[in-house]
Amino acid sequence: SHLPMPVNSPYSEFAPFEKNDSLFFTSIRPLYDKDPEHLLENEFFSSLYFVRFGPFGYKKPEKLLYPFADKNKHIANLVFNSDGSEAWFNLCEQSSKAKFRCDAYAIKKISSDKWSRPTYLPFNAPGYSTTQLAYTRDSLGNEILFFASDRPGGYGGMDLWYVVKNHDKYGQPINLGSFINSPGNEITPFYDSANKTLYFS
Repeated sequence: SHLPMPVNSPYSEFAPFEKNDSLFFTSIRPLYDKDPEHLLENEFFSSLYFVRFGPFGYKKPEKLLYPFADKNKHIANLVFNSDGSEAWFNLCEQSSKAKFRCDAYAIKKISSDKWSRPTYLPFNAPGYSTTQLAYTRDSLGNEILFFASDRPGGYGGMDLWYVVKNHDKYGQPINLGSFINSPGNEITPFYDSANKTLYFS
């Protein structure tokens, strides 16, 4: 079922993540939405939004502000851990009209309405993208983050990788191997914990 307005817009919505009674997603929208002076030289930026489920459908989406925002970078691909106490997202720089390079950041909940400052993650690869994180836990309780990256050591293009997180320490990135990765691009991992199944494009 196609989600109605105002969740979807005339622009791009992607990377949805459902948490409690809300849907979080990324949307690429014009920076100058209602300013006719910038009509021809408008810039488009990706930002994080959330929309609550109401008794009569979806309410109006709200834009997530600091610390889930950076006025100089694109922000996308928000994902939470199982209890909502920690989240991960991407800050991206646009190097050309259709080329982006993204880094992964973590953020922790301090209180019911306050979050820590974003932390640059140690498994980012300078000069390459670390993007589209997906979260799960293994049978031992370790936290696992899948992600897509074009870093060296892969099989070509974007590959799927994972890291194991034990408390606040992240392990070394591990490539998922040639059964999954190819000379092409593997992206958008999503792990279904109930069925122990990894989905990707």
